[in-house]
Amino acid sequence: MRKPTWMKGRGGARTLLLKLLGITALTELKQSAFFRHTVTLMSGTMIAQAIPLLTAPILTRQYTPRDFGIFAIFGAVTTIVGTVANGRYEMAILLPKEHREGRTVLILSLIVPLLVGLLAALLCTIFTPWVVGLLGVPASTPWVWWIPPTICMLGWNQALSAWANRRLRYHFMAWSRILQAISTAGVKILLGCISAGAVGLLGGYLCGLTLSLGVLTIALLRSPLPPSELPVPEGGGWSALLTAAKRYKNFPLYMIPGSFMNVAAGQLPNILIGHLFGLSSAGFYALAQRAITLPVSVLTNSISEVFRQKASADYAATGNLGTIYRRVLRLLLLISPLVFLPLALVAQPLFGLVFGEVWRPAGELVTILCIVFAVQVVASPLSTTFIVLERQRFNLAWQTGLFAVSVSSIYFGWFVAPTFQGAMVYYAIGSAAMYLVNLVYSRAMACASTP
Repeated sequence: MRKPTWMKGRGGARTLLLKLLGITALTELKQSAFFRHTVTLMSGTMIAQAIPLLTAPILTRQYTPRDFGIFAIFGAVTTIVGTVANGRYEMAILLPKEHREGRTVLILSLIVPLLVGLLAALLCTIFTPWVVGLLGVPASTPWVWWIPPTICMLGWNQALSAWANRRLRYHFMAWSRILQAISTAGVKILLGCISAGAVGLLGGYLCGLTLSLGVLTIALLRSPLPPSELPVPEGGGWSALLTAAKRYKNFPLYMIPGSFMNVAAGQLPNILIGHLFGLSSAGFYALAQRAITLPVSVLTNSISEVFRQKASADYAATGNLGTIYRRVLRLLLLISPLVFLPLALVAQPLFGLVFGEVWRPAGELVTILCIVFAVQVVASPLSTTFIVLERQRFNLAWQTGLFAVSVSSIYFGWFVAPTFQGAMVYYAIGSAAMYLVNLVYSRAMACASTP
């Protein structure tokens, strides 16, 4: 039987259809190291993210929305500070051509979080009553004293992950996430059996973070440099650190405020919702956000990290980002609607069935927030373009705008439609618009880098 004319030739309708569906991009990626590294990270992340999803129905029956609200506020505070605890120098670890300079930046990225943790301990000692009153959390919960070590460990975790990424130790990165998820979920369930309350959620989180840090430390020790590439040159250790700090000064100068704004825009709603609508509402929002981000980040986080490594290598070698950017963009544009359209339709009844009827309002929030995450899933992995091209100033301007829009939209929604769900509608619209701006500009910069 002869094939129809439209199926013949590379320039025919069949090829056009495959390109529109993204199948050509998928085939090209499958044959590359990029695909293999992504699969390695994705498989580990998939297991790591499946564990909290599978155990969530147990935890939602052991802990109350109020417990989740307290944990959400703790996570917001530590994540906001911990993300910038190493001065964002960890983002420069991938950039040097020589491993010696990269490891010097790693050492710098491990020293700074320790100093930030000590400063946080001092501030927590002085301002604990003020912080507890401002956030509306019970003073009996010792979560404030867990902030300094958590900040320090978050900074170290980011630095060691960046080094493992540079040395292509993706199996260590995958195992760190798997073991972190197992230990976190296990400790939370065990402490939930004795009705530990919010302390059980906090303790499980810290245990998982500690184990992840241990695995990444092993990856560091298993990746020794040859004597010719030792991190300390003849000028001395402090001299090398100061040189690296000056060389990549734009990262703390622009990326600290930019990253602070970005993380604050994502985490501050937990604090604002708890303050404006109560701890139970903060718990509903925390579960809704986690239920969306966990399964989706299985793929997007893996793509983001491998894209950053591949884009850095390509740009250093050829000055070209356009090719890899377009491939990943097509892949993400294919994934986003396939994930979020069905999720928006079934979220509310699904939450009531899986997590219990008391958590049905969280499913309603998922339906509202799907518009944000549908755009964010495409834009966030590709925003690494700003880092590779060292366009920190634009990144700072955009992060500031996202922070301003996120905060103002919640307050505006609270004022205009003083209900929790009404405020979230305004938040979703404003945040989605900002991520769309990010995507447009990252594409323009990536394509402009093509010779």
